[in-house]
Amino acid sequence: MNARRLLDVSLGSLALMACEAQRLNVSVPDRDALIIADAGAQTLDAGMTDGELHADGTWLLFIQDRYCLYAAGAVSDFMVWSWYLVNLSGEGPGAEMNQIYFQERVKLCAQDQSPVTAGLVTYIPAAVTAALPERHLQGFLVGNLPGGRFLSTELSENWGLSDAVGPEDPLPESADDPRVIDQDGDGKPGVTMVIGNNFCTVQIAQRTRYRLSGEVVDSARIEGTLWSDVSKSVFDATLPLCKAENQLDSRADGNRMVMMRVDGKNGGTNLDADGDGRIDCAEIMAARERLLEAELVVKDAPNAARCR
Repeated sequence: MNARRLLDVSLGSLALMACEAQRLNVSVPDRDALIIADAGAQTLDAGMTDGELHADGTWLLFIQDRYCLYAAGAVSDFMVWSWYLVNLSGEGPGAEMNQIYFQERVKLCAQDQSPVTAGLVTYIPAAVTAALPERHLQGFLVGNLPGGRFLSTELSENWGLSDAVGPEDPLPESADDPRVIDQDGDGKPGVTMVIGNNFCTVQIAQRTRYRLSGEVVDSARIEGTLWSDVSKSVFDATLPLCKAENQLDSRADGNRMVMMRVDGKNGGTNLDADGDGRIDCAEIMAARERLLEAELVVKDAPNAARCR
């Protein structure tokens, strides 16, 4: 997606405010509802491995999606970081020699966004991600040793929209459209986002599409890049400023994906904090900072100069 397009990111004219950008302490009661209290059983140490990547098991998918955001005469290097829980299950050989085919069950656990105009951040409450259904995809490996190629079918996420809205369909422009649903259960159409330290809230519907590809690094890790496309409709906001339209350009040079095994098997990190033999979003959330500190996943720092 190289062409410029308009996107209702809901941070438009905030640069006109005479305020200094600063780090904000945000009060979003349910934002951290998934974090578990005791992550002591988690370990980032890799287990034993046979050197080959085997699909069966539990993985973390980390996506960095990078854009240039133009608003009120200012430009921001805008990044979206998504954390997915992925369960892979082998379903036999693919249609071609040396190809491994598997099923993917994918669930978004959390999404973070970088600060933009006036230093404000859009926060996605836990109620939003918790309400999203698990998505079912298919993946392929052409070779399961380092250097093998990874491909996945398209991941399409509808927020505040029924699945009657397909990947290529135009989004509803009105909250009265029957395809708009109250997905987070707050009594308002679409889903509700929080801007800044409760500066405003916005009701939106959004569709995000990802196409992932990569390369096997080792038995428990795949790294690669992605194509993305985001469409959004803003239905209402508590402040008019938060409904302003902005221009968002995708910049594929900053996109990155990592899939890493997190069930402790075959050389993978073990995030099973409670020892019940399964990994859930709470355990992914509890491990995020440790994964970043260990540089097992990396968030790039925004650099507005790359968008000029």
